[in-house]
Amino acid sequence: MSPQLASFFSDFAGGVEFIFTPRESVGGGVQVGGLGEIGDLLVDHLLVSGAAMAFACAVAIPLGLWLGHLGRGEFIAVTISNEREASDAVDGSGPPERSAA
Repeated sequence: MSPQLASFFSDFAGGVEFIFTPRESVGGGVQVGGLGEIGDLLVDHLLVSGAAMAFACAVAIPLGLWLGHLGRGEFIAVTISNEREASDAVDGSGPPERSAA
């Protein structure tokens, strides 16, 4: 095994050990890691992600409806969409195959 690969697995194993093994923090007095924190951290993560998603939708949906009503922004929207399709084709993932009807 190459030294870089061994180092990667060592770092990965250290991360897994941190998640499942509780220990005292570097500053002392606080317990970090362990399965007991996973639930609290998961709830925090979901709340922050949900708030970010709600904010993004609250801005993007009305803006998209307004620009669509005005008939503006079509060039930018089409350009971004075409760029997305082209980048998928370049990296090999491509759009899903469509069946001939």
